[in-house]
Amino acid sequence: MASFDDDKWELYHHDTDFSECNDLAEERPEQLQKMVSRFWVEAGKYDVLPLDDNGFAYRAKIPRPGSPRRRATFTYYPGMAHLPIAAVPPVMNRAHRITAYVDRAATSDEGVLVSLGNISSGYVLYVKDNRLVYEYNFLGTRYTVTSAEELPVGPAELTFAFDRTGDMRGVGHLYVSGRSVGSADIPRVLPHFLGWQGLDIGRDTLSPSSPSYDGEFAFTGKFEKVVFTVAPDEAGTTPFERID
Repeated sequence: MASFDDDKWELYHHDTDFSECNDLAEERPEQLQKMVSRFWVEAGKYDVLPLDDNGFAYRAKIPRPGSPRRRATFTYYPGMAHLPIAAVPPVMNRAHRITAYVDRAATSDEGVLVSLGNISSGYVLYVKDNRLVYEYNFLGTRYTVTSAEELPVGPAELTFAFDRTGDMRGVGHLYVSGRSVGSADIPRVLPHFLGWQGLDIGRDTLSPSSPSYDGEFAFTGKFEKVVFTVAPDEAGTTPFERID
């Protein structure tokens, strides 16, 4: 992306040129300068400055001052509304952990615990066929971690942890109540942005994040909460004490 410093100012008269086909910048330089000066005044007034030409994807993962996304811990409860992408935990290219606190009355209790994304990109943590599964969708290439054993009935803490082993790569681990039940390499993760579709807890309300289930695939067991713990930045590889 070119720097804003190299941009060329243009001038259009919308009353007669609503489609902006006739650039008047050279014909009316005084009016152009007047409008440019007005832009800087309004930009300062409404906290637009400093201008950032890094591009949306890069800026999207950097929380603004006062944003709740600056926290390291995020707790969500069942029944919450769909969360827009601008408010989700910033796990992109960061070490992080997702723990769902559940209580399953039978081995048939299953469904989505956390879902973010769609067919293009994102991630989902779910229970199916009595196993814990995490899928990461890297632009259509899916990396999956599945528990090596079936899940116990009753209260449990179902955890996915991403250990960052380098830039845009790492290892995914699954734990059941603190006990390791599976791991797999995730050789590629997206650096900045996980698409426009936001976060769901306990179900997948929009376009399914995984082809492994149909519809919302709502979790059928009891669901207390989901807790995200996120490293403060990409340099942080262990934002919490290791489970193992």
